[in-house]
Amino acid sequence: MAIVLGHPPFREERDAILSRLLCEVVETLDTDTIRAREFLFRAVALVQQPRVPGSRGLAPWQARSTIALIDRDLGGRADITRRAANVRLSQSHFHHAFKQCVGRPPRQFIIRRRIQRALELMQNTALSLSEIAHTCGFSDQAHFSRAFRKLIGYAPGMWRRSQERVESHPMGLCARLIYGHQSVGEK
Repeated sequence: MAIVLGHPPFREERDAILSRLLCEVVETLDTDTIRAREFLFRAVALVQQPRVPGSRGLAPWQARSTIALIDRDLGGRADITRRAANVRLSQSHFHHAFKQCVGRPPRQFIIRRRIQRALELMQNTALSLSEIAHTCGFSDQAHFSRAFRKLIGYAPGMWRRSQERVESHPMGLCARLIYGHQSVGEK
């Protein structure tokens, strides 16, 4: 499930998404607590999404341009001034419009994108955690570990080891084939 961009969904749409997320939590809670926790984070983010009447945040082209710039520069600085200038807005207006559009401030969004990228790298590469931290734009491994633990609830090394155990377990492959397990950034 991708991060929902654009305007906050209508109540019916939001309720359907929330229902699907909670069903996923129930289905995965006993077998994959990390994945169940990811679904819960998404449900909480959806519920907390602000509803500001008459205000729409960024225009669709501004949102697409900003997200593309963020994704392209994940390893660099989280420079809000440059992102605001990219869509021809002042820093203050950009910050408020971005938060209305995406549901969280730009810096928090960037941290989440960095963590999503780190999750992909931990699953698909043998890079060390310090290399992953640097690649994803964190100042050092300690900064990466604090942000990761705050968002995911586990230390990066512990999360990586738990994924390796699932992959090496014979039922891990079966579960992936049956349930179509995907990483955080793929849905």
